[in-house]
Amino acid sequence: SREALRQETEALDELKRLTGKDDYNPGSSPQRIAYFIDQLELEPLETTKTGNPSINAAFHEFYEATVPACRETVRYTKSQKARTAYYDYLALAVYDDNIIHPDMNQFGTKTGRYSGRFQTIPKRLPPGDVMLGVRKAITPRPGHVIYCADYKQIEARVYADEFEEATLLRAFADEADPYDYLKDAIVEGTGAPIDRQIAKSIFLGKIYG
Repeated sequence: SREALRQETEALDELKRLTGKDDYNPGSSPQRIAYFIDQLELEPLETTKTGNPSINAAFHEFYEATVPACRETVRYTKSQKARTAYYDYLALAVYDDNIIHPDMNQFGTKTGRYSGRFQTIPKRLPPGDVMLGVRKAITPRPGHVIYCADYKQIEARVYADEFEEATLLRAFADEADPYDYLKDAIVEGTGAPIDRQIAKSIFLGKIYG
């Protein structure tokens, strides 16, 4: 938790230095538009329903490699999420038996999937990512183990079978990661420098709406 807070504070200080504003707030849409669109003249990836540039997570991740303020915004957001949605919740999720118990919801999501109060931790994390500390904080009790059960890309498998989607079928035939194949297809077709996670998000967003 201390490491997440340190990175969150460092990222915010760097954003204030880069923008030249001591009162810069990464959560303020007007401030984000004024800096990234008006001052840096970056091209927005999409617009809101009201027609304003949408400076969201996808925008920052798209420009992360080339725009320092986008990189620091991603670091700030991840660190803040690790602190508030993970570490702070862990303290609340520990019962009297000193065990973290899951808090799952069987109903409520539009897709029919399970949801839970405790945020899921991404499987693939780069070295040094603040989320790695969250994962290390969750360990089994002595004499116990943690099992991970997963349908293994069930949405992509069903979609590939139902619609005979060539890229996905080729990925499964090669016993490869379908989202890596989708990423390569998007990069080849559009030139957009996206990563696997963005390709996966685009795919799931399209099929779930």
